[in-house]
Amino acid sequence: MHFGLSEPSARTIRLAHAVQPVAAIQTEYSLMERGPEQNGVLAACEELGIGFVPWGLVGMGYLTGKIDASTKFDPKTDLRSGFSRFSPENLAANKPVVDLLKRFAERKGATPSQIALAWASGAEAVDCSDSQAPATLIISTRTWAPSMSS
Repeated sequence: MHFGLSEPSARTIRLAHAVQPVAAIQTEYSLMERGPEQNGVLAACEELGIGFVPWGLVGMGYLTGKIDASTKFDPKTDLRSGFSRFSPENLAANKPVVDLLKRFAERKGATPSQIALAWASGAEAVDCSDSQAPATLIISTRTWAPSMSS
């Protein structure tokens, strides 16, 4: 039997792993959400040999460059409506980050999504198989990889 946890703290990971070996941890992780690096979750996964399966690798769509302050999220159908980072004010405040990502992607001949996925795949404990939709799977398999000439 394999056992996994979703959104645990580093302390919970260690406590659970002491009782039953944990196979995988699932937590939000992206260029915009770096909490697992700071709160000890990634370190605990690496230390204990636990797979880290991130969700939201493109910032719940924000890092695609297709969302801006005018984007509306239906509270009945879109969970992003409940996240403060998707308020018009925060979307506008974070626009320079996405603009920088777009410019970098253009210089590399890639999309912002491909750059975001390539960044996430660089973390040793990360399994970048967050593919709920065929389009996500296709993007994931075409992740930009730097070369000596890039």
